[in-house]
Amino acid sequence: MVLEYFLIIIATFLFSIQFIFTKKYQLCVGTGFDASFFQKAISPIAFGIILLIYSGFQVQFTWFSLVMSSCNVVINLVLTLFSLKALSKGTISNYSLYLLGGGMVIPVIFGACIGEDFGVWKILSIVCIVVAILIKFNFKEKVGIGTYLCFIMLFVLNGLIGIVSSIHQKDVFGVGLSVSSQSYTIANLFLGSIVGFVLFSLVAIKKRKQIQFKPFLKSTPWAILGGVCNGVGNFLLLLALLKVDSSMQYPIVTGGTIFLSAILPLIIYREKLNLKSWISVAFALIGAVIIIF
Repeated sequence: MVLEYFLIIIATFLFSIQFIFTKKYQLCVGTGFDASFFQKAISPIAFGIILLIYSGFQVQFTWFSLVMSSCNVVINLVLTLFSLKALSKGTISNYSLYLLGGGMVIPVIFGACIGEDFGVWKILSIVCIVVAILIKFNFKEKVGIGTYLCFIMLFVLNGLIGIVSSIHQKDVFGVGLSVSSQSYTIANLFLGSIVGFVLFSLVAIKKRKQIQFKPFLKSTPWAILGGVCNGVGNFLLLLALLKVDSSMQYPIVTGGTIFLSAILPLIIYREKLNLKSWISVAFALIGAVIIIF
């Protein structure tokens, strides 16, 4: 079990590093639909090829694994669309609140529904992380009903991603058609890349001469590095899900991500944290640690 916790911690670190590469990417090409679709097309390829070579090109597919992979790709796509709308109307703090909240709460509730252990330490962990997220909330921000609808969709969709992974890895429905973590990850990566290329091509055709391809080429290394971090992180979480309950895994990931997302910019960009941020980080760290007990 110690190995699984180590994998979760490494994955959390990689997700936080990914945010840095994503920020670099967005500085090059922005946050429009064309930029988002190009990133989805390019970012999975490098890790997909590495994993394919590592597996000796031995990839398993079943109708069930392909359905789960397709669900994952569609949910990620819809999440991207709502993310763009939410970021254009609201602040990053509120965006992070709903995104991280859904990624933690919904898989935990799902885990409890399928019989995973849900003790006092998990409850205390979740309370700490919810407090950490709420401290980050911008109560002064005034947004319309449409923006709050986008935030709610972020909450639900990010939670659904965790549920889909759990259903496949734990064979919740008992169909007996789940494949290895490697094969499932490869399917997710390449299906996502294909969808990204198709959508980017459609946007490029519609805009025609309005798109400048030089910034996209310049941003490609950042997209690839971010994709490698995301791909490796998700792969490690899939491996950990084989033995660690989702109700334990996702609070650790959420709390750890809040903590590292605050600490890493402090180290790399010399960003200063105010007292409110430090309190949020402290609650997130406590929540991520006590759930192990």
